[in-house]
Amino acid sequence: MYNNYADQAGYFDLCILIYQAADHRNPTDIRATWQNLLERTHESTVERGEPQPYEAVIESIRSLGSRLNLSGPTFPVSDLIPMLERYAFEHQRGLGPPTWVIDTFLDLGVPYESIWPVLGTLFYNDEAPFHGRNRRYIANDVLYVAQRWFHDSSRGTDHLFGGEPNASEVLEMLTVLERTALDQEKAQESQVLRMRIDQLLR
Repeated sequence: MYNNYADQAGYFDLCILIYQAADHRNPTDIRATWQNLLERTHESTVERGEPQPYEAVIESIRSLGSRLNLSGPTFPVSDLIPMLERYAFEHQRGLGPPTWVIDTFLDLGVPYESIWPVLGTLFYNDEAPFHGRNRRYIANDVLYVAQRWFHDSSRGTDHLFGGEPNASEVLEMLTVLERTALDQEKAQESQVLRMRIDQLLR
């Protein structure tokens, strides 16, 4: 079915669901199919003229993520976040909410603990298109995740950031961002957040 129908017809969402049903775990195949789905969704939406391509991409990710139950092999967050960050930067820059990539995963229920290291790797790799001054795009998302994670984990009885090791890592990363990538306004937001974290950790 996959070879004779879904792949040749360009039904990349169906291909991914077939991977799940068949327990197909080849990361190269899965990554390539997600990339094809992203490109096809963008192209078809541009041809139609509506909605905005990023909105169609969000809907596609949310729909498949829910149907796949965020399964690690077929919903590889470590591949999808960089893929969508590059897409947003290269094709949808300045369109939509600046945090739409991260919000897509958070709204699906992807844990902060899964999102955080992926963004950290993106930032430290300093690779195109996120190198030089463009690292600030990733830095802004890192700060946003830290703010959301702080907000959600500082309520109730949960440990801040899920535990002191995570909190220490967040503090360290914020300090790096302030020195190397954030503009003045975002750096001030980061400093305020670090102060609030320090107060709760004492």
